[in-house]
Amino acid sequence: MNNLLKATFLVTGLMLGSAAQAATVDHEFADFGFFSWSGGNPDVRFSRTPTLDVTVDEESVFTFTATDGYVVGDEFSLVVNGSDVAWDSTETTSRGYFSGSAAIRLSPGTTKIDLRVSTFAPGYTGGGAFWKTTAATPVEPEVVVTPLPAGMPLLIAGLGVLGIMRHRRKA
Repeated sequence: MNNLLKATFLVTGLMLGSAAQAATVDHEFADFGFFSWSGGNPDVRFSRTPTLDVTVDEESVFTFTATDGYVVGDEFSLVVNGSDVAWDSTETTSRGYFSGSAAIRLSPGTTKIDLRVSTFAPGYTGGGAFWKTTAATPVEPEVVVTPLPAGMPLLIAGLGVLGIMRHRRKA
C-alpha cells in the first residue's frame, strides 16, 4: 500500500474518530492529520482525536509538530505518556499562527502522544490544528569511553613499591 493511500486512510479515520479513540501512527513514514475542538476551558471537547499512538520495536526518535489552523492566538501543550513535554521550539508562522516542534524519544512499545489547548484565541472557544510527524529513526547506541580510574597514580605507586623492595634487597 503506498504512502498516499495510507495517509488517506489515516485522515479519514481521524475525521470519523472521537476523543476516546487514538489514531495509530505509522512510524515508518511521515504522518499528518487534523484535530478540532469546541467548548473552551475547562470543558473543551474534541470532535477529532488529538491523541496519537506510536509503536516501535526499538528505541527511536521522531519529530512531532503541531500548527494552529483556525485563528491566531491558540497555543498547545504536548503530553507524552501522561507527562507534559516542553516544545523544543515554538514559532509564529507568517500568518501569525502558533507552531510547536519537539523531537520525541520513543521507547520500544507504544507511546501515547496527546495535544492539549493551553491558550485559547481571545473571543474563541473552538478551533482546529494540524499535526505532522517525521519517520521514526532508530537511536544509535551511545558509546561511552570510560577512562582508567587513577591510572597514573597507581602506576607511580607501583613503581615506588618496586623501588623500595629493590632498595631493601641491596641493603
